[in-house]
Amino acid sequence: MIAGEESGDLHGGALVRHLRCLNPQIEIAGLGGQRMVDAGMEQIHDLPRDLAVMGFIPVLTRLPRIGWILDRLYDELERRPPDLLILIDFPGFNLHVARFARNHGIPVLYYIVPQLWAWGHWRLPRVRRLIDRMLVIFPFEESFYRDRGIDARFVGHPLFDHLDSIARTPQESTPTIRTVGLLPGSRSQEIRSLLPTMLKTARILRQEIPELTFDLPVARPRHLPLVESILRTHAYDLDVRIALEGAHQVMKNSSLCLVASGTATLETAFFGTPLITLYRVGFLARQVARFLLRTSHFGIVNILAGREIVPEILLVREDPERVAQAALPLLVDSSRREQMLSDLRAVRDSVYLPQASHRAASQALSFLDELTSR
Repeated sequence: MIAGEESGDLHGGALVRHLRCLNPQIEIAGLGGQRMVDAGMEQIHDLPRDLAVMGFIPVLTRLPRIGWILDRLYDELERRPPDLLILIDFPGFNLHVARFARNHGIPVLYYIVPQLWAWGHWRLPRVRRLIDRMLVIFPFEESFYRDRGIDARFVGHPLFDHLDSIARTPQESTPTIRTVGLLPGSRSQEIRSLLPTMLKTARILRQEIPELTFDLPVARPRHLPLVESILRTHAYDLDVRIALEGAHQVMKNSSLCLVASGTATLETAFFGTPLITLYRVGFLARQVARFLLRTSHFGIVNILAGREIVPEILLVREDPERVAQAALPLLVDSSRREQMLSDLRAVRDSVYLPQASHRAASQALSFLDELTSR
């Protein structure tokens, strides 16, 4: 099994746990983080910790390291070829591994697959050639890939089972309707890029609604100095409460969240909390995205809805006035707010399929049975 990001390690850990529950004799080794190790995987390399980078230039600086990791992995695959290779997300790395596996007769199962329906259509022939089966997490993905000759099975999103348990937990106190969650992302580049704009937006919002307070979850303790530095510069007169590793509680308890584009937008929507999606890019990257993007929206919530139910704001420069203009109606206009709440419930109901990790593990073992019976 190979997972290259913390989210992949989270879902990979759940998959390992369910695989071992269904078949205690199974042997699992791979590249992943501590969650996968704790669930029972033999760790060849801690890939999520080693490659926790984002952006073109940071990845370029890691190319020699990536090459070393791939060489070590290929040696391991040749020394003891597995009955099945399970890839989890992380397509830039994992598709290279899939090519090696194909050339060496190793079957490949891809779990949480690349979002080729949004961009990356040119990768479809390569994926069709290299991947034996896909386990997809959104309902529409099954037909998308099957229509293009790729064996895909919908198993549900593993994140939702975890979020559902949090959503059902009684709140310790009644949350104020005057709390705004600020979620600038889990990487330092995202925090530097988006948090100043969010704080400037917060200042504008508080001018209109003086009783507003703001919650800011910090995903990793190592980011705390960076966050505090930005707060000293941009939030000296704001009531901003830092929540260490409390993102889901902030999503659940806020009346509105400003959220960096990514998985956090889907998480916020799952809790039924109104949100605004923010994405910061340079001018050149924006033009490239316009050329490559195959969907009408860049936010996953709107893609799932098939229309814009959540405001999407693509920032080339800081523009807090535009963000505040989108946020204020969701705080003061009950009809706009109720409409979004209804739309978010509809999206959740359309994609939530319980016990996704268990279903994925069952599908993986069934695929193994198919391979051994051929």
